[in-house]
Amino acid sequence: MDAFLGKATRIEIDWTARWTSTSPYQPERIHTVPNSLTHLNYEPYTWREFRRNFTQEYLEADFSLERRYLNQLLCGMHMRAQSLFLPMESAPLAEMCRIPWPNIAHFSLCGRYSRNSEYVLPELLAQILPRLSSLCVRASPRNTLPRPPILGPSMTSEPITLPDLRSLTVAYPDPADAIFTIRAPRLTHLSLSDQPRHYFSRRTPQYVPEWCAAPILSASECLGILRRMETPLLESIELVYQADSAEDDLLRQLATYPRLEIVELHRYREHDPDPVPYTHVVTALSAISYLRRLYLNLDFQEMPPVHDERVRDYTWNARAWVDFRNARAHEFLTILQVCPRFEYLALLDPKALCAIWVEYRPEWSRVHDWLFDSGVAYLLRSYVMHVNPTRHTDVNGTPQRWS
Repeated sequence: MDAFLGKATRIEIDWTARWTSTSPYQPERIHTVPNSLTHLNYEPYTWREFRRNFTQEYLEADFSLERRYLNQLLCGMHMRAQSLFLPMESAPLAEMCRIPWPNIAHFSLCGRYSRNSEYVLPELLAQILPRLSSLCVRASPRNTLPRPPILGPSMTSEPITLPDLRSLTVAYPDPADAIFTIRAPRLTHLSLSDQPRHYFSRRTPQYVPEWCAAPILSASECLGILRRMETPLLESIELVYQADSAEDDLLRQLATYPRLEIVELHRYREHDPDPVPYTHVVTALSAISYLRRLYLNLDFQEMPPVHDERVRDYTWNARAWVDFRNARAHEFLTILQVCPRFEYLALLDPKALCAIWVEYRPEWSRVHDWLFDSGVAYLLRSYVMHVNPTRHTDVNGTPQRWS
């Protein structure tokens, strides 16, 4: 092990790894002397906490051993580290605060907040944030603090300048967080997201642990965050929000970004009986001058009920839902003809424990090769729906290719 750590520059741990059952190696034998690692990537199975509800697994032993291993590795690589992808449950954040990270550029945390992490994380980020080019915090909050600020409350009216930050992802963000007072002149990607996906807790609440909160933003809060940030070069954005009276202003705000090309919206109804103004939403988005790709989850009332056992099989869809989805795709593509650079539309098809993006490509798209994006959380499969080769014909709902 010592010889390996002296030569290796990258460690990637598979998401299926179980630390307590796969290796008898003691973490104390991983010396804290400097190693040659620059990249450490460990993002565990997204649903391991939720799986415990089914299997009654006791995961605290896993978390404790993970923390000991990670602490030893991180203490030895802190001077060289460039990229860290860590689980929030077991990342030794307090220990990381005590040592410098002069070369860190990419930092990601996933999983769930622990009782200590929500207080220690702001201290660590205050140290490393000026050097980061990408920051991702996708963690499930606890009911005791539904929206933990990742940088702390804003204490000054003077914005923080982060000249190198290119990508920022925050799940269940706190609108008052100081991270949103930044001036990021080179930021190209922004995600105000959820973890795990809100449609999971909304459609299968019986499987979600009691400690887990899902406080998605309102449209008003989303709008407030976007107006506070200075992001002139934004090219892609993901928003998860609940509709309210500010939704129209929020959609108009998206059209003010001159370079925006990729939009992913997860829009949820304010009240369950509310109709979904899908035509209005897509029409507003068509005002984005350089729109190329549009991902939409509009929380349609017509989605098949998840309690139907057949829906758990992602290869099966209720015929009525497929017909409705295809009809909406045809309608949306007709509206999006005004976007000269438009490539494809993707509609979300949520299942019990995963989701599928169904892509619709019009013949008038300027793209000739099939393109698939892997940046969507929990995307297990995606398949393309081919649109008949004119702008105004019906959608042919036949799977074309799997990614």
